[in-house]
Amino acid sequence: MAALRRAGLSMWPFSHRRREPGVGDAAVEAAVSADAPDPAGRVAMLEAALAGLQTRFDLVRRATDDGLWDGEVNRDDPANEANPFWWSDQFRKLLGYYRSEADFPDELGSWMRLLHPDDKERVLGCFGAHLGDRSGRTPYDVTYRLKCRDGAYRWFRARGETLRSADGLPLRVAGSLTAIDEQRLRERELEKSLARFELSRELISDGLWDLEIVAGDPVNPRNAFWWSRQLR
Repeated sequence: MAALRRAGLSMWPFSHRRREPGVGDAAVEAAVSADAPDPAGRVAMLEAALAGLQTRFDLVRRATDDGLWDGEVNRDDPANEANPFWWSDQFRKLLGYYRSEADFPDELGSWMRLLHPDDKERVLGCFGAHLGDRSGRTPYDVTYRLKCRDGAYRWFRARGETLRSADGLPLRVAGSLTAIDEQRLRERELEKSLARFELSRELISDGLWDLEIVAGDPVNPRNAFWWSRQLR
């Protein structure tokens, strides 16, 4: 929380059904142009265009395995857990909440309270640094652990992008959450296997070698050989 406060940033209340700015939809542009119909007609055109954009977004949201999140940014109270934040259904599902807004409300604290104690300061520091960099060159791409509904901590990767004003102030931030717990488990198992192999190799006195066969030809001169230290 202190890391966000040092960045001087926070989230304004917002509706999670608001559309992304700068979409550039032709119908929207037509509705607000000088040649558009009367006000009632412009309203109807905008409603139709926004409904189409909402449908498009909902399809994309349902098609991805990542959890999506979104918030508007201000500089008043960056660490207030009550700051409104939108979490997609898939975001909740990744944590075991299955679309339950009662258990996982649309507010910043729903996420902050689940951060692993050993990761919290680092994650909030990365988030604050990303928002506070007016040049937009500081990425928000961080891995950390979140406490899931079953009480277990699991690993995730979060990425975000920020919409900024002309002078670089953050206006809106949105991003994704990807489950990487199984990936990290496989990596740890591979590291253990490699460590065991290296230890075994050092303990034996025989020279070891290994051959990677190209195109099923064991005598192909391009076949790659590995020679152990003992064999060399």
